[in-house]
Amino acid sequence: MVALAALAGSGCAKLEDRARLYLASSVDVFAVVGKQLLMGEAQLYSDRTGTIALSTGLSTQPPLNCSGRLSRTGSTEAALDLRCSDGSSLSLSAAMLAETQGYAYGQSSTGTAASLTLGLASARAVAYLRAPAGQQLLALPKKPFMELN
Repeated sequence: MVALAALAGSGCAKLEDRARLYLASSVDVFAVVGKQLLMGEAQLYSDRTGTIALSTGLSTQPPLNCSGRLSRTGSTEAALDLRCSDGSSLSLSAAMLAETQGYAYGQSSTGTAASLTLGLASARAVAYLRAPAGQQLLALPKKPFMELN
């Protein structure tokens, strides 16, 4: 009987996870960490939380991947907590421009400057991102949507 209850409970949890994903908003995320441009997406949920996954892509060696969570902390603020494949982490406070749009500035755990946009088209995101000294961010009309020169 206990095993049946546990099985039923796990089935409900999986159904709840599927429903949560179905109701999520998927938005583009762009970030500059140090001298690297990362791109990816965020899944934003109705309970004011979300997940973020970013990558430099395969053209950068070694590639840098960062992923983590977002939690809305107020009507216009969110906290982002990301862990990266190089062992560093990013804990950023974001200013939310709308329910699914925002930007954040800060530093990684290693002291590297970081900027991030959430839910903004590349043409608008370049205004919020901070390019490394001597480099420029360019918005592109199609994927990968942005490049760092």
